[in-house]
Amino acid sequence: MTNGASSRPMPENARPTPALLALSWVIAATICFAFYSFVIIRHFEAGGVVEDSGWFAYLMSSGDPLLTNPRSVNGLSYYAHHLSPVLYIWSIVFNSGFGFSSITGFALYFGFSALLVLVPFALLSLRNGLPTWQAYLAVAVAAVFTLTNIPTIRALDYPHFEIAFPGLVGVLFLCLLHKRLLPALITIAIMALVREDGGLFAGYTVTVYWAANVRFDDKAMVFRCLGLFTLSLALSVLGMIVQHVWFPGFATFSSNFSGNHFDHITIGFLLHRLGALFTNFGTAPVILVSVILGMANVRYAFPLLFMLPLIVLQLVSVRDVIGTFQLHYGIPFAIVGLLILIMVLFDSARMQQSKVVWIAIFALLAVNHAPTRTWVTSVTQVPEFSIPASQRYIEELTPDENHSICGSVGVLALAPDRFAREQFVKGEIPDHCTSVILFEGDLDYRRLHPLMSALAFSRIDKLNRLELYRRQ
Repeated sequence: MTNGASSRPMPENARPTPALLALSWVIAATICFAFYSFVIIRHFEAGGVVEDSGWFAYLMSSGDPLLTNPRSVNGLSYYAHHLSPVLYIWSIVFNSGFGFSSITGFALYFGFSALLVLVPFALLSLRNGLPTWQAYLAVAVAAVFTLTNIPTIRALDYPHFEIAFPGLVGVLFLCLLHKRLLPALITIAIMALVREDGGLFAGYTVTVYWAANVRFDDKAMVFRCLGLFTLSLALSVLGMIVQHVWFPGFATFSSNFSGNHFDHITIGFLLHRLGALFTNFGTAPVILVSVILGMANVRYAFPLLFMLPLIVLQLVSVRDVIGTFQLHYGIPFAIVGLLILIMVLFDSARMQQSKVVWIAIFALLAVNHAPTRTWVTSVTQVPEFSIPASQRYIEELTPDENHSICGSVGVLALAPDRFAREQFVKGEIPDHCTSVILFEGDLDYRRLHPLMSALAFSRIDKLNRLELYRRQ
């Protein structure tokens, strides 16, 4: 087995101009931040969903340390679903502190998540002694990966706050590569605050670093990695205990994964899931590149190898959307791809990579990207900035305790706490609804719009995409 690289040093005069390289990173960061933020704004302008993006946007603005869910969802604390204090912390800083609206704060969260992905690449190119062409290649690789890889784009289409995990994993991995203990500890703590299993992602990152970079005779580093792994695991176990004891009410694991003790698993079920895994353009390229790079240098197979427990758990999930890695459930593969790219660039500062490695990396970026049509649509849809007016309109129409005014999914996404659960209009119009607000273009609009006239509702007003109907 070869190590996929030669030890020939890079010529010293091939280093990039620091100011020009820094400017390149500023441009890349601005583009990625704006793209992620604007896609979220457009998500709500085109008809968001109350479960889950409207729900999360509400929680990120509530200022409630218990994260009480909006009325249209349920009466539980969100901690019954996931222990995610980051939602409360974000609401304090960006909504209460700076006065941003719920959806703007949610969009900024996604923008900062994009910046987190860029951080490891930026620091590697600026401080790790890469030659000029590889330093600027790092800018291009980071920007292309952040803007176009399929798992991330799918997560933007169905926005979930777990979008922060790839960037946090990348930052933690870089801290470990540079042996920066305090920043590593801070990153692990933040990951634990994102979700109760954040410590497991941190432990995974430590394990990949440990296996790929630490010699077993380096006892100091072995014990440091063991300590960080133990801390990460302990934080997740503690979070799960806190959630189970203090915030019962929702069986997250059984509803998402085990079902009725995994009795849904059959041979046909597994064949279907494996077929989806190896034909999905969000997963198959990452697997293929991991195998190819692993043959050149076994270290590059570790990100996928140590992610296998989570991948297998998702494969046997009772929910098809989880088991086929759709929506935001493909994030594990975004993490694997990200770590491979970071490892290759870090190694490039110390040794020349073989052509096989670079061909595999470019293949990963070329194949594992969102369809051009989807990406171009996202880029060309400039936000209308109509959300504040739409939210004020909904608030004026929905006085407290008036359950006769109902709304569709895109309406509730903008104001999830203005409606009770029974005011949520889905496939049919409840009898108690005397007025209905529809959101033109949301998930249920094509089904609900024809029902209006059939049930003697007439449109009496419209603002932006909101349509107000009243029963005659």
